[in-house]
Amino acid sequence: MNLEQHNLSDRAEKQLDLYIDRLITIGAKFNLIGTLDRKRVFHELILDSLAARFLLSEQTHKNILDIGTGAGLPGLPLAIAMPKSHFTLVEPTLKRAQFVQTTIRKLQLKNVTIVRARLGKNKIIGLDEPFHSERSFNIAISKAVFPPKIWIARAKKLICDEGQILVYTQGNFRNARSIFDESTRAQISQHYTYEIPKRGMRTVFLFSREPLAQK
Repeated sequence: MNLEQHNLSDRAEKQLDLYIDRLITIGAKFNLIGTLDRKRVFHELILDSLAARFLLSEQTHKNILDIGTGAGLPGLPLAIAMPKSHFTLVEPTLKRAQFVQTTIRKLQLKNVTIVRARLGKNKIIGLDEPFHSERSFNIAISKAVFPPKIWIARAKKLICDEGQILVYTQGNFRNARSIFDESTRAQISQHYTYEIPKRGMRTVFLFSREPLAQK
């Protein structure tokens, strides 16, 4: 997988470059991403986040939720690549939320909102003010915050009736698929497998709310 596959505009590529600069300088300084050089940030954070774009459509997926976005991953790279969709990024930690808010302003992103909140068992709990947007999202994403099966169960309560849930996993399709079973009560509608240098194979899944009816 490489950046050329995404056919980004010049503006989007410049926004990604600026975002990488901020991750390396400010993000590393405040321990938001650990110590990574530019090449590793690009492959392990940016391209890894953008893998979901192969399963998403700006025509269908207009309202996207990213839970536990941290330093803005995967929400900000996807928002840069999908300017016609709106992204709501949720992050409970103050310094991370502030970093994301400043980054949104620096990158002049008009399609992103950052909310300081956390995901409870049944709903999103606002930390600065009440959160009132449950069940309005076409897509719910969370990257490396919850075990996949727990994430799917919680995400079902956040999406609209026709909404879908996106899950990032380790391994190829066969190995990654094995972590889901009938108790997941969701149907894989699409998947995309890719490789991150020195990190191995990864698969991102798009789930529908309920399993398809058995014939």
